[in-house]
Amino acid sequence: MGKSANNGQYCIAPDYVLIPENKLEEFIDEYTGQYQQMFTDGVDSPEMTSLATEGQLTRLMGYLEEAQNTAERVVSCHPNGSRISDRLLSTQLIVNPPADSQVMRNEIFGPLLPVVTYQSFEEALDIIAKNPNPLHSI
Repeated sequence: MGKSANNGQYCIAPDYVLIPENKLEEFIDEYTGQYQQMFTDGVDSPEMTSLATEGQLTRLMGYLEEAQNTAERVVSCHPNGSRISDRLLSTQLIVNPPADSQVMRNEIFGPLLPVVTYQSFEEALDIIAKNPNPLHSI
C-alpha cells in the first residue's frame, strides 16, 4: 500500500523490498494481483494519482529506462500501466537492480519499487547495511 497510495509520492513509501530468492515469483504474483484489485483499470482507474510534476515524471522515466537496461527485469503491476501524457504510471517492480543504479542510490518518491533478492540472512543484513537509512522502516 505504501508504494501505491498517492502513486508512491509519500515520504514513508518503501525504498525497496528485500525478499528471499525462492519467494520472488510468489511475491510478484501477489503484489501485482493486489495492485490490480486496487486499480482495476490501471491508469484509467479513478483512484490513480498522477505524478506531481513533469520534472518528477522525467526523473522517474530516467530511472526506469536505466532499470530496463540493467536490472534483471521490470514488471508493470498492471497491463494498462502508463499514460505519460497525463503523468500516470502504475507501480513498476524493478527486480534486482544493480546496487549502484539510480533507483537504489536516490530517493524515488514515485511508483518504482526495487525488489532485491537474497539467499541467506547474512546477505540480507549486508544489503541493508550497504543502503542508506530510509526515512521510515517497517
